[in-house]
Amino acid sequence: MYKIELKKLFHKKSIKTLIFIYAVLFLGLIGIYIYGETSLNLSIYNSGQFVLSSLNTMMAFMLPFMVIYISSNTFVTEFKNQTIKNLYLLPVKKYEIYIAKLLSVQTLIAIVLMMQLVLSLVFGTILDGFALSLNTVTTYIGAFLVLGLINLLSSLLSMFLNSSGMIIIVSYIGFMVFNVLGIIIPKLQVISLGHIMGQYQMLFSSLTLLLSVVAYYILFSVIGYQLFEKKEAMICQSE
Repeated sequence: MYKIELKKLFHKKSIKTLIFIYAVLFLGLIGIYIYGETSLNLSIYNSGQFVLSSLNTMMAFMLPFMVIYISSNTFVTEFKNQTIKNLYLLPVKKYEIYIAKLLSVQTLIAIVLMMQLVLSLVFGTILDGFALSLNTVTTYIGAFLVLGLINLLSSLLSMFLNSSGMIIIVSYIGFMVFNVLGIIIPKLQVISLGHIMGQYQMLFSSLTLLLSVVAYYILFSVIGYQLFEKKEAMICQSE
């Protein structure tokens, strides 16, 4: 199932287009960095800083947006077109279908982050010298785990909403609401989704953050799968 879902993911034109846009933006960021360092003689970053700074820039909007769209599209498209019924007919458990869809998106996230790490490290090394630290690695892993939370949340929302656009809007409104609640009630800020997603760099430095992420993974996974099963029943009854 995992291979099937991964193959479907890489064959979707909308996802290819989104990845292309991401690549163009990231290469543009590299271009600005190179131009500033070579043509303008600006010391924009010290050794190794570009690797983390480039990640922070893409995590500010593009990476979460891309994950929300890809994750929601993975579920919404098949629900709307009723092609999900073809998967239900396969001799596999329902949870295998659900997990395969989530893992395919998570694999894509891992590939994108790995390519970004390698490219930013290469260009950073050329201009400022090699500097791959443990902090850099843990920060990228933290980003991977936080984007995984967004993947789970988006798939969960797909059980209620029939549009990737609506899921994107609801997700961003939800994040803003969480942030506001964190300001109003400071005790909630530490475990709020908005706070956790903004602190991915510190994920392995704070036990509270790490445990919160684990708790959200378990919560979203369980609720998401329960809703996925109910969605199957609704689709089968509509035949």
